[in-house]
Amino acid sequence: MKRRPALASKEWAVIAVFQAATVFMLGNGESTFFWTDRWLDGHSIEDGAPAVFAAVKARKQRATVAEALHNNAWIRHITGLLTMQVLLQFDRLYDLLEGVQLLAQPDTFAWRFTVDHCYSAASAYGAMFIGSSLPLGAKHIWKTSAPLKVKFFFWLVMHGRCWTADRWFRHGLQDSNACIFCDQDAETMNHILLGCPFSREV
Repeated sequence: MKRRPALASKEWAVIAVFQAATVFMLGNGESTFFWTDRWLDGHSIEDGAPAVFAAVKARKQRATVAEALHNNAWIRHITGLLTMQVLLQFDRLYDLLEGVQLLAQPDTFAWRFTVDHCYSAASAYGAMFIGSSLPLGAKHIWKTSAPLKVKFFFWLVMHGRCWTADRWFRHGLQDSNACIFCDQDAETMNHILLGCPFSREV
């Protein structure tokens, strides 16, 4: 059986943002995942009953609400070890699901990060940076009249992404981190732009 590749940390971050930003309003349950979407009182069953979720067959974890609620099929999805924790969470989950009624209209989804609750790529991109702060002077770089390649270069400098001799050395890609111009200090971006006598003369 072919295994699915593990998701990278950035992919998990995107999924986490999407789940946090999406409000599921249950209709017929055909577009909402029973175990993983946040449709039950604003929470997912995966988060609210993790022990039960861990006992569910992997191929059943993508079942829709409509599929899972039909004749209580979700109970048959649970095949793992029935520990006391699983039984307690199962009992609480069963009580919550008893009051769920599916409707005739399709499921709807609201987006938390816009006023009209409609998804936009700009709001999703902005959500990825909630709580972060820009480096000092970052906004000023893009407002200058310098050529774009100069702006981009200084943006890389601010984020420490330029491949200097010091960075190559730290990654084990070369034997020395000495500045090739002055041979007096390690070739870091601060040295190249501010400290190197050769650069300052130029």
